[in-house]
Amino acid sequence: MPDVHAAYNDALVRSQNAQLLLNLVRMRYRDTPYFVDVTSVTNQQSFAGTLGFGTDLGIHPDTATSTLHPGVSGSFSVTPTVVYTPLQGEAFVRRMVTPLSLYTVLSISTAGWNANRVFRLVVDRVNDIRNAPSAAGPTPAIAPAYRDFLALAEAIRTLQQAGALEVAPVRVNDAESCVFVVRSDDHDERIAEATKTLQRLLKIAPQGSYTIVPFTGTTEPNQVHLRMRSVLSALYYLSASVDAPPEHEKLGLVTVTKNPDGTRFDWNDVFHKLFHVRTSPSNPTLAFTKTYYRGHWFYIADDDLDTKSTFQLMAHLVSMQAGAPAMTAPLLTIPAGR
Repeated sequence: MPDVHAAYNDALVRSQNAQLLLNLVRMRYRDTPYFVDVTSVTNQQSFAGTLGFGTDLGIHPDTATSTLHPGVSGSFSVTPTVVYTPLQGEAFVRRMVTPLSLYTVLSISTAGWNANRVFRLVVDRVNDIRNAPSAAGPTPAIAPAYRDFLALAEAIRTLQQAGALEVAPVRVNDAESCVFVVRSDDHDERIAEATKTLQRLLKIAPQGSYTIVPFTGTTEPNQVHLRMRSVLSALYYLSASVDAPPEHEKLGLVTVTKNPDGTRFDWNDVFHKLFHVRTSPSNPTLAFTKTYYRGHWFYIADDDLDTKSTFQLMAHLVSMQAGAPAMTAPLLTIPAGR
C-alpha cells in the first residue's frame, strides 16, 4: 500500500500557506479576509485485480504442442475527502481582535525566536516608542513613525544574542506582568551600547532589572509598558509590505503611502529583514508560497529566509488565536480525487 500521509501533509501545508498569503494580499487591497480550516481528511481505498490464462496451440505433422501464458494485473487507488470549516462567529472574531497577552509575547521571545522579529510583528508600543501604529489597520496614506522602534528592537535583539537579557513572569497588583533583567558588561561594547540605547529610548534609569506591564496610558518610573497588537492588527501590518503592480496603483486599487513632503514612502524601510511579498505578471518559479489575485501573482521568494521566518511566526499566531472551529455544517467537502 503506498504511503499517502506525506502527500496529504504536504498538500495541506501548501494550502494553508497559500490561504494566509491570499488574505494578506486581500487586506492590502482592503478586501475582506476569510479563513477556513481543515477539520477532517478521510480517504477511500480500493483494490482491483485480475488473473488470466492464455494458451497457444501448435499442430505439426509429428506432434502437437500447447503453451500456457498466465497473466496477473492489479490496481490500487486512494480517493481523499477534505472537509473545510469556516472560521467565523463571535468567539473567533473576538480572539482575532483581542490584543495578544504580554506573557505570550515574551514567552515567544524567550523560546528561541528572534526578539527583533517578535517585537516588530506584535508590539505596537513600548513606553512612548511607537511601532508604525497607523499600519495596524488598512495601509495608511501618511508615513508612520517607526525609526526609534527599529532601533529599540535591534538593541533588544543584541542583548538577547549576547545572553544579557532574561525575562521572568511575575504578578503586579494581581495583574499579568514580567520582569526583564539586563546584565551590564562595560567590557563588551555591544552590550554596553545596546543597554544605553535601551535606557535612552525608554527613558529609564540604569539599573539591573525592570518591570514590564501592559500599557494603560500612564507610566511609572523605571517600568516598561508594552501595548500588544491583536492578530488581526499584525496581519494588517504585514499586508503593507505587499508589492502592488504599478497599474493597480494608478487605478487607485491600493493606497500609496506618502511622506509629509508628498514624496512616495518606501515600506521596505519598515520591513527590512522582516517581511516582503513580491508581485509578478507571470507565474514565479522560485516561490516558497504564491497566490493568484486580480490578474497577478503574489509570492514569497524561497530564498527570502527572513520573510519565511516571519510568515511562519504569523501562521503560528493565527492558529493559536483561531482555536478549535465550531462543529457546524462544513463550508465545503471536496472529494480530492475527483
